[in-house]
Amino acid sequence: MKPLLCQEYFRTNAYANYCAISGRLFVVLSLVMLSVSGFSQNTNWTGAGADSLWTNAANWSSGVPTASMTARILNTLNDPYVIGNPQCKNLILDDTLTVGPSTPMIVNGDITINGAGYINLQSNVSLTLTGNWNQTGGFNPSTSNVTFSGNKNVTIRGTAFFDLSVSKSGGKKFRISQVM
Repeated sequence: MKPLLCQEYFRTNAYANYCAISGRLFVVLSLVMLSVSGFSQNTNWTGAGADSLWTNAANWSSGVPTASMTARILNTLNDPYVIGNPQCKNLILDDTLTVGPSTPMIVNGDITINGAGYINLQSNVSLTLTGNWNQTGGFNPSTSNVTFSGNKNVTIRGTAFFDLSVSKSGGKKFRISQVM
């Protein structure tokens, strides 16, 4: 027996337009799902690689973070060590992250250091971010520079810096609260 196509099945009753409408709806919903999935790219540190290097894709759930991906450092036995020119959209720390000496790191959004999280900037690191700094965990600034740049308002909560720079444009505000 040949299966009936949608149009053949509904041709004889009041649902003759159902196939065309449901087909268009499926296409629209598919496009919406594709565009939404493109905006929420995340990758979690698993530490499953043979080393602790940020640049090793085997250490991440969805590959090495890019400028459009949120990087989350989970509590693992193998804490990440950053060298090179790393970037990410947002950085969320639930465990320790060490940024190697003289490494320029860019975060195109927020840094969140949760209670068990810790960021260790070794000497002469240049960390640039465009978003907020939210900290309830630990932070070692060493002799590093943290620069807040971009064209949106920024809030810093809960930290002290060795060298802090602000490069805001468009009349945006820079607010510091709960500085330790």
